[in-house]
Amino acid sequence: MKERDLIRRIVMETRMPEAVPVGPGDDLAVIAPPPGQLVFGVDTIVEGIDFYPPDSPNAPDPVLIGRKACLVNLSDIAAMGADPFCMVVSAAFKKGLPNGYVESIYEGIKAVEAEYGLALAGGDISAIHGPTVLTVAVIGTLPGKPLLRSGAKPGDALLVTGNLGGSILGRHLDFPPRLAEGRFLVQAGATSCIDISDGLATDARHIAESSNVCIEINADSVPISQDARALSRKDKKSPFQHALTDGEDFELLFTTSQNDAQTILDTWPFDTPITVIGKVMETGADADKGQVYLMSGKGRSVLVDGGYEHEI
Repeated sequence: MKERDLIRRIVMETRMPEAVPVGPGDDLAVIAPPPGQLVFGVDTIVEGIDFYPPDSPNAPDPVLIGRKACLVNLSDIAAMGADPFCMVVSAAFKKGLPNGYVESIYEGIKAVEAEYGLALAGGDISAIHGPTVLTVAVIGTLPGKPLLRSGAKPGDALLVTGNLGGSILGRHLDFPPRLAEGRFLVQAGATSCIDISDGLATDARHIAESSNVCIEINADSVPISQDARALSRKDKKSPFQHALTDGEDFELLFTTSQNDAQTILDTWPFDTPITVIGKVMETGADADKGQVYLMSGKGRSVLVDGGYEHEI
C-alpha cells in the first residue's frame, strides 16, 4: 500500500471531536484543549522487543499491536490521575509485511480511539528495512492535581491494583488501563503513583528514589496472577519472582496515608482487586534513600530490581 493511500484511508475513517478542529491530513493538527493543565508523554514499541514479528510462531494479531501502542500511553495517563484527550501516531513499517497487516494495526489504534475517547489527531508514516516501530505521543487533561512518583511519605501504605506477573502470556498486548482508578486515587488522597511497566521491584524503586524514602514490601502480601503461576510451571521460576520482575502488568502502584488507605479499601468502587503490599519507611541513613526492602520469613533483605531495562 502506498503511504498516501493509507493516509487517505485514515483521514476518511477518522471523525474529529470539536476539540480537534484540524486532524490527520494537514501538516499539523490543531487542538483546542480545555482550560487547566495538560499532561504529555510518548512511548515506543518495537518489533522483536515488544511484540513478535509476523513470521514468528508467536506472532500476535496485528490488531493487538495497534492496541498496545496506545494502551501503554493510557496506562501512563492513569498513573497521573489524568483523562485522555488526543494522540499522534508515528509508524515506521518494515517493508514486505503481509497483506492487511498495516491496516489491522490501525484497526487496533482506531478501536482504542473509540473505546477511550482518545482522538487520533495526526502522525507520520514511513517504510524501513529494519523492524517495525510504532511511537504514540499522547496528551491528557488534568481534572485535579497530578499524581507523581515523588510524593510518598514515611508512614504511608503501599498498595497495588490487580494481580502481578506472567503478562507475556497475553496481558502485555491487551489490558485495561486503570483510568477510572487513577482518577479515584487523586480524589482519595494518594500521595504517589506509578504504573507497573518494568516490574514491581523496579517500579517500587522509582517511587522510593523520586520520594527520597525507602520502601518495605511484604512478600506474603504481593498478589500473584494465575498467569504467573502457569508460567512458573513451564520455566521453573517461582510465581513470586514473576510477580516481582516480569513487568508489563500495567497496574497502579501507589502510596497513601494509613488512614486514607483504609478509606480507599472501604470505599473502592471497582471490580479491580486492590491490595496493601507494604509501607514507606523513614530513611535511617543516606544508603537507605531510594532503597526497596523485601520482608519475608527470612527477615529483611534488599530487593534487587530484576525488571526489564533497555540497554542502549
